[in-house]
Amino acid sequence: MRLRRGVYASVEEYRGLSREDKYLTRVAGAASIRNDPVLAGLSAAVWLGLPLVGSVPQYVYLLSPANNGRKRNGVIELPRRGRETVIELDGLRTTSIADTLIEVCRTVPFVTALAMIDAALLVDRFGKEPPLVSFDELMAAHQERMPYRGSVRVRGVLVAATTAAESAFETLSRVTIDELGFPEPELQFEIVLNDGKTVYSDFGWPDYRAVGEADGWGKYIDPKHPSSATLEERVRAEKRRDNAIRRTGLTPAHWEWSDAWDREPLRRILLDAGLPIVRRPRTIR
Repeated sequence: MRLRRGVYASVEEYRGLSREDKYLTRVAGAASIRNDPVLAGLSAAVWLGLPLVGSVPQYVYLLSPANNGRKRNGVIELPRRGRETVIELDGLRTTSIADTLIEVCRTVPFVTALAMIDAALLVDRFGKEPPLVSFDELMAAHQERMPYRGSVRVRGVLVAATTAAESAFETLSRVTIDELGFPEPELQFEIVLNDGKTVYSDFGWPDYRAVGEADGWGKYIDPKHPSSATLEERVRAEKRRDNAIRRTGLTPAHWEWSDAWDREPLRRILLDAGLPIVRRPRTIR
């Protein structure tokens, strides 16, 4: 199949790709016919492995060789500002994590940008992986560009970011919880069970004796979550965990991606868990 002039891909292989990998194939195709291409903005962010929440980009984004931008043949060239840092990953050059994320925050929907920022800032509580960037680095990149178009949007995302969101699903859930007007949760909430064992919940509201898990069925059937246990064994383990949490006086709530994305299902789930709506709902996506 033709991806663009002079660039082709196997139909069978392309159809078997995830939506992100299909986009990355288009990105690599566009870059392959350019001299010294540098990925930028959303294209750089996806190439760098940051999660894509929302629709797949229509365009490929590259850094312009000049200080003016243009849009042509499915490619948007972003103007150079003279301070970009360029790195290389898997054979392609991209703008740095900080430069990439500032551009993303400036141009894409709030939840899309926040999921990428959260993923880059994540501080692994098990110490296995260092964060891709620090909050100070992002704020410095933001301040260096001031004043610039979209700076208010960028600061809004940076202020909302956290180092504790372990998945894009958690970020989406946090945004929806805020939109619905529920109390702000504690992230990676620590629970000491009656037997002395410590477990963690994605969200916790100790004042209301409720905890929340953004999980759905993915952890049972997704091959990215391998386990030697059978599906039945994993479901039973989850049930035992919930019962142990209830014995501490907490009410556990679970929801799937579509519940958080559609808002109303998550509203009902959290109300059933005993959480009140404490302020007027709003839309921030």
